[in-house]
Amino acid sequence: LVWLAVMNTLLLQSMSLFHTPHLALGAELSNDYLERSSVMNYNTLCLWIGDTIGLVVALRYFFAPTTRFANGALDATRYPAYSIGMAMAIVVLLFASAFCTRSRVRYLPVAAPDNRSVGLGGLVADLRFVLRNRNYVVMLFALLFTSLMIGARNGLSFYASTYYWQLSNAQIGWLAVGTAGGYLLGGAIVKPLHRRFDKRWTCAGAALAYAVCPAIPLTLGYFNIVKASTPGLLPILIALSVFQYAPYSIVSTTIRSALADVADEVELRFGVRQEGLLFSARTFFQRIDTALGTALAGWVLALVAFPHKAVPGRIDAATLQGLAAAFILATIPGLVAAVVYSMLRVTRDTHATTQAALLAKTVLA
Repeated sequence: LVWLAVMNTLLLQSMSLFHTPHLALGAELSNDYLERSSVMNYNTLCLWIGDTIGLVVALRYFFAPTTRFANGALDATRYPAYSIGMAMAIVVLLFASAFCTRSRVRYLPVAAPDNRSVGLGGLVADLRFVLRNRNYVVMLFALLFTSLMIGARNGLSFYASTYYWQLSNAQIGWLAVGTAGGYLLGGAIVKPLHRRFDKRWTCAGAALAYAVCPAIPLTLGYFNIVKASTPGLLPILIALSVFQYAPYSIVSTTIRSALADVADEVELRFGVRQEGLLFSARTFFQRIDTALGTALAGWVLALVAFPHKAVPGRIDAATLQGLAAAFILATIPGLVAAVVYSMLRVTRDTHATTQAALLAKTVLA
C-alpha cells in the first residue's frame, strides 16, 4: 500500500508537470471567444482518441481472454508488459506534442519585463489574484462536486461492467463505439452551443446531462428493466454511452475555454497573465476531489460487502443492487455541480468588454 501510494503520487505529479503548461498553452493560442472553443474542442477530441486507442489496445491485446482468465484484466502477470508498452507510447506522444508546437512560440504573449520571479511568496500573491475572480471560484466549487461524482463512478465502473453486466473484455472494448459517438457528437455541437447559449448555460446543461445519463443503465438494471441476460444488452449499453460521453465532452471543452476567458479578466484587473496558475490550481483541486471520490468508491465496496476474488455471475443479488444504488446516488453531487455551473458569468458580452478594456490599456501604455 505504501509503495502504491508513493508511486501514484509521483505519477500524478508527473502528469501535472506536463498537463498544466499543455492546457495553459491551449488557452494562449487564441483570444477569440469562439475560436478558443475550437482549440479546446480539438484537445478534447484528441483526449478521446487517446483514451479509445488505449482502451482497445489494452483489452484486445494486453488483456485478451484466455482459457484460464475470461477477463484478462484479472491476470496479474499481464501488467508489466502493459505498463512498459504504455509508458513508451506516452513518452513518444508527449515529446511529439511539445516538439510540434514550437512554431507557435513567437505568437504567444510575452511576460512583462518587471514580472517578479517565481517563489512561495509570489505564488501566494498570485493565488490571491485568481481566487478573487468570481468565475474562477465558481468553477472550483463546481469541479469539487463534479470530481466527487466522477471519482466515485470511475471507481465503480469496472465492477459494474464486469460483475453487474457480466461483460467480457471484448464486449467492454466495443463500448468504445459509444464513446466515439459521444465525443464526436459533443465535438460537433459544442461551438454552436456556445454561439447560441454562451458558455454559462452550455456548461450547466451539459453538466446536468452528464450527471443523469451515465446512471440510466444501472437505474434500468436496479428496477429489473434491463438485466445481464437481456438480449441485445451490449448494443443498448453502447447507445446509452453516447449520451454519457457527449455531455462530458461538452463540459470539458467549455470549462477549458472559459478558463482562457477568466485569464483575460485576471489580466485586466491585476495586470498579469495567469493561465498556468489557473489551470494548475484547477488540476490540484481536481486531484484532491478525484481521490476523495475514489476513496468513496472503496467505502461503497466495503459497505455492500463485495467479495474478495469475485467471479462474474456468482455474486449475491443484494450486493449487486447495492453497487447499482451507489452508482445512481453518485448523481447527486453532479446535480449540485450543474447548479453551480449555472452561476458562471462567462458570456460573449463579458468577453468582448474585457477584450476592449485590455486593448484600451495597451494603447494607453
